[in-house]
Amino acid sequence: MSLLPPLFPLALAFITGCHGPADKCAPLDVQECMADDACRTINGVPIVHDDEVGTCRDRGAWGPVGCMDATGGCEDHVRRARPPEEPSECWIFMSWCIPLDWVDCGADTGLPACPR
Repeated sequence: MSLLPPLFPLALAFITGCHGPADKCAPLDVQECMADDACRTINGVPIVHDDEVGTCRDRGAWGPVGCMDATGGCEDHVRRARPPEEPSECWIFMSWCIPLDWVDCGADTGLPACPR
């Protein structure tokens, strides 16, 4: 019988952004990640300001911004996070997983797509 509580793996994923202690893929850049079959990219879309609609998702900029182990699982929950070096720049992720060292921006994810 495990000494760990049954929800420990989920709590660890929440705290670490889905990167376990042995995730060799997390520190890789996007190009290295795509070249390694043991890894998969973490994709997101930036939140920007548009004069027409205000705050919106820049759907044309959807793409990879981080890396994680290919066998790692992510919950199907939308999450907002920002890179540590850009405190005012938030991104939306369609899974609970975010890139290594990114931090939560808040819970509001119901933003419209920006007009093209």
